[in-house]
Amino acid sequence: MIEHTLVTAHSILYVRPKSSLEEDDFVQLAKTVDPYIEETGDLAGLIIETPSFPGWKSLGAMATHFRFVRDHHKHIKKIGRNRDGEQLSCPLWLALQSPSGLVGIDNDA
Repeated sequence: MIEHTLVTAHSILYVRPKSSLEEDDFVQLAKTVDPYIEETGDLAGLIIETPSFPGWKSLGAMATHFRFVRDHHKHIKKIGRNRDGEQLSCPLWLALQSPSGLVGIDNDA
């Protein structure tokens, strides 16, 4: 399960994975961000708030996650992650990479 909040004033999506990721999590994320992206063009950022990666509930959930990333990464300018807890595990970190950059890196410079 992923709790999420879209702060439109700053164009930032906060995601908080609470348990194993499910296919419907990404359907709900898309329902939140797709209309906003259509209206504004992009998100300024994505902040992932989790001390560790909870895994996927199924192979279908993993595939849905990767498709969500593929379809949305070009609309996210920066990605930030929790630095206070454990490091995010490799699968989640790889899935969340954006060619647009990470927090603190300006690709336009």
